[in-house]
Amino acid sequence: MPLFATAFTEAITALQLRGIDLKEVPLGKKIRVFTYLLLPVIAEAIIKAQDLAIAMEARGFRALPRRTSLMRLQLKTTDIVILVILPFVFAAVLYYYNIYGGI
Repeated sequence: MPLFATAFTEAITALQLRGIDLKEVPLGKKIRVFTYLLLPVIAEAIIKAQDLAIAMEARGFRALPRRTSLMRLQLKTTDIVILVILPFVFAAVLYYYNIYGGI
């Protein structure tokens, strides 16, 4: 329901920004204007609901019976070795690039 209310308010605001004053429109035309607004409002609310459902699924909302928590990452020995070796590999690639085909 809040999605419909928000979408309907936005649609009415868009009409008012176009220069249509709904207070001065006769009742028959006002009903017709609201029926024209109904389809875009429903479509927008459905799209927002689908986006919300996708976001909830992506975050694992109620995927497990118990709430999940954030895992703490810790550096392992292989991570440290890679961090130490990588700058040397990068420097070697730059060195060979400059010698054999470089700048």
